[in-house]
Amino acid sequence: MDANTLRLILIVVGVMLIVALYLWERRRARADDDDEFDDPVHWDSRRDPDVDVWDSSPAGARRTEPDEPRTESLVERVGLARPDKRLATVKPRPVPRASAPEPEPVPEPEPDLSQPLIVQISLIARDNGRFDGAAVVAAASACGLEPGEMDVFHCYLGDENEQHTLFRVANLVKPGTFPFGAMDGFETPGVVLFASLEGDAGDLAVIDEMVATARCLAEELKAEIRDETRNPFTAAKEETLRARVLARQVARESEADAP
Repeated sequence: MDANTLRLILIVVGVMLIVALYLWERRRARADDDDEFDDPVHWDSRRDPDVDVWDSSPAGARRTEPDEPRTESLVERVGLARPDKRLATVKPRPVPRASAPEPEPVPEPEPDLSQPLIVQISLIARDNGRFDGAAVVAAASACGLEPGEMDVFHCYLGDENEQHTLFRVANLVKPGTFPFGAMDGFETPGVVLFASLEGDAGDLAVIDEMVATARCLAEELKAEIRDETRNPFTAAKEETLRARVLARQVARESEADAP
């Protein structure tokens, strides 16, 4: 290859490199212009100088100096309210509610020792049914009850020579008696156990025997046990009843020990 041909090739290659460098520089400049237009910070600052999208200055201060004349924004000119993006991200703090004062416990009233404490436990036939006389007699006998004075069943303590009534079982329907001797044609919606307690030392034993007898009758008669207000006789009701009897017993003992 002679020298003239080599020189011509080098000239062509150099021109091509210069043209390629020129085109690359022009394309990069155009890309920089596009990036600046798409930047939301520059775009917003050109169109609305008063709106600072990502203001990082302390306490949300404006970047413009205090004495710099403020340019009226487009949203102000058309009368629209400009949303404050900084405030929109702040969640309102919940206002603490004042806690309601706890109710003070109501003190238990002092037992009235001038009158006996009447305790009642009822047995109600299920599904508004009725107990027939034969079933009542059989259940009473199975649970240790005997017919006695006032034509009601009695729970006795003692022997034939000396007996003491712990509690009684009456008819739920007034006058509360049973037609002993004619129980075949008798029926009733329920029976009630009741005792009159004076605050003696053995009153808690009477309550225990009453509850045990009520459960025995409920099993024999397939009945529901209720309290004196005809509500279900729950374990909590039983404990409340025992507490009342015990408080009365303590008050009676304190009265006896007083000078």
